Amino acid sequence: MEAEAELHVGLHGRVVPAVGPSIAFVVEAVDHQARTWQWRVQTGPVRMRLWHAVRPRPPFGTETELRIEGPAPLVIAYAPLARRALRRLVDG
Repeated sequence: MEAEAELHVGLHGRVVPAVGPSIAFVVEAVDHQARTWQWRVQTGPVRMRLWHAVRPRPPFGTETELRIEGPAPLVIAYAPLARRALRRLVDG
């Protein structure tokens, strides 16, 4: 990912996948206290909106939540990739 380090509304950059073209994104909402954020990705006319949450999971660990809005074939194709990326994020 190419972007500034601090997560804030209006942050924009590019997601650089291992294979394929980079995809532009913009952060639309952030709640640092709740540990949630929403961002939109777009390539050409195709858009997806993603909502993320990261929360502590007692007694140890972290859990994440992800909701995706977009064209069904794209969401279905992206979901397994997102699951792997989120596991790497929370498992370290």
